[in-house]
Amino acid sequence: MSGVAKMIEDLPTPTPEIIMCGEFNFPEIKWPEGTLSAGGTLDHQAQAKALLEVADKALLTQQIITPTRRDNILDLYFTNNQESVNTYRTEKTILSDHNLIVVNTAYKKNKSEMVERNTTGSSPFTEFNFFSEKIEWEKLQQSISEVDWEQTMLNEDPNTMLRTLLDKLLQICRLHIPTRRRRKDNRSNIPRDRKILMRKRVMLYKKQVTL
Repeated sequence: MSGVAKMIEDLPTPTPEIIMCGEFNFPEIKWPEGTLSAGGTLDHQAQAKALLEVADKALLTQQIITPTRRDNILDLYFTNNQESVNTYRTEKTILSDHNLIVVNTAYKKNKSEMVERNTTGSSPFTEFNFFSEKIEWEKLQQSISEVDWEQTMLNEDPNTMLRTLLDKLLQICRLHIPTRRRRKDNRSNIPRDRKILMRKRVMLYKKQVTL
């Protein structure tokens, strides 16, 4: 949490709107009270306390108050602007034993940014077949857990951290997840007799244009 605290301290003045969210895994913290209860290791207790101190110092409020894994609220959404959150919901997902959280905010996407992002191409993760029965889930999880994320992200800015995260995950996916089969060109599936008719139609059209 020291890295997060330092990042928030380095923000310009006046402080911009902050969103801090993710899977924190602190069952010791009771929400919405934001109080620390007994349980867990001393190190885990210290980290949970540090999270509450960071949130308190940055005036962040935690918005998720329904369980995200069994009876625990482990996946959190902090913000220093409560009015930015309209609604949220949690949904079951086959990809994790944690619920998926969908937050509806008051923020509006800049149209120019949307156009720019759409022209950069699709996500590299679309090459993988996440529905394949050949996915090595246990090895994939092990590869992710073996990465020293704290050391990898140390002293990096948010954009660099995001790029590093995606690059690492992409490398791991290529080791354990099959790629999708590319579809053949639809033109190769056109019957021969139909191709002949199409060529004749084009030739007739050209003759009419030249008359």
